[in-house]
Amino acid sequence: MRAGAAIFRDVDIAPLGGFIIRSWTGPAGILPTLAKLHLKYDGDMLRAFGGQPETTIREMLKIQLVPAIGNRDGHRDVFGPAAKLEWSVEDGKGLFCASGRGAQVYVGHAGRFKADTQGKIVVIGPSFVALTVTALDEKWLDKSQKILVTACGRCENTGMKFSEDRRTVGTNWGSPPVQIEAVEGSLRLDGRWICRALGPDGLPKHDVVVSTEAGQSLLKLSPEYGTMWYLLTRAANTDEQR
Repeated sequence: MRAGAAIFRDVDIAPLGGFIIRSWTGPAGILPTLAKLHLKYDGDMLRAFGGQPETTIREMLKIQLVPAIGNRDGHRDVFGPAAKLEWSVEDGKGLFCASGRGAQVYVGHAGRFKADTQGKIVVIGPSFVALTVTALDEKWLDKSQKILVTACGRCENTGMKFSEDRRTVGTNWGSPPVQIEAVEGSLRLDGRWICRALGPDGLPKHDVVVSTEAGQSLLKLSPEYGTMWYLLTRAANTDEQR
């Protein structure tokens, strides 16, 4: 929740750098036109923008697509720091990345992290991971004094039950406590940092060893800490390293 608040409320990841408005309907009638589109594309309204779904999705990684009612086609650029989105699949294994001035988000297969981040993030397990790096002081990441790292594989309530295709849990939400797959791996950051693993109440639970070499810090993520939250604060000098 804290990382999400920083990303969206504090605009750590800004909107994409512009948007395209595409009309779904014309003067012939709004409801009949929308009904025909739903029937034609079997409810897949991304295809109503035109082109194949893959093309439309890739367009959405670069610019915002806005559906409109009536003849309102157009384009508008948004100036300022914009988000960068990337989504690729290799040999059936994908990785989605979103980055901005104050946050980075990675979701995908563990084996993709090292190469796609130029060695900055290495994930040993589990096989599929969601990881965020977020500034908590509304500064750019390279200037931030406080960063929250979240890393998690699967996350489910106790007793939660998915449908056979794992697309929904329906009303089978289960109950506390929440169970997570803790991540094993490492994260490299510029500068010197100290780190504490946080407990379920958001309070510091364990000191985490951070090694420093050539002006960079290496944070090791480990299931031994029993957490998905790592709070890092920039160290003023080497005496503060832990």
